[in-house]
Amino acid sequence: MSKEGILVTGASGFIGGKTIEKLKNKGLEPRSFDGDVTEISDWLKNLEVEDIIFLIAGVRTESDADFDVNAGGVENLFVAATRLNKLPKRIILASSQAVNMGNKIPFKETQKPVPTTIYGESKMMAEKIAEGWCREL
Repeated sequence: MSKEGILVTGASGFIGGKTIEKLKNKGLEPRSFDGDVTEISDWLKNLEVEDIIFLIAGVRTESDADFDVNAGGVENLFVAATRLNKLPKRIILASSQAVNMGNKIPFKETQKPVPTTIYGESKMMAEKIAEGWCREL
């Protein structure tokens, strides 16, 4: 059986590190993104022939940095992958319940997102960017 190419952003963080650990426990060989997701040049250096990309890198600063990393990193993946003609078979985008904090609990997939923080807005923007690119490709 051939190994799938798996790239994980945010691998040095808690969720990204646990993702790497779980994938390795399943006998897979994930690679950690090396660099800054806000830099297209780093995406161009990191993209190989990935079957799966886990977009886990993120920050919560309640400032413009949230948009730069959380939404900009997603945009940069698609720009770089398109430029290199190396689109993955699957992209798994980690979002946050923060996109729904303006809704009543329990949250439902059918609810319109209502973020109440800059972080939540940046994660919602990341979802919309990914959705837009996936419709185009």
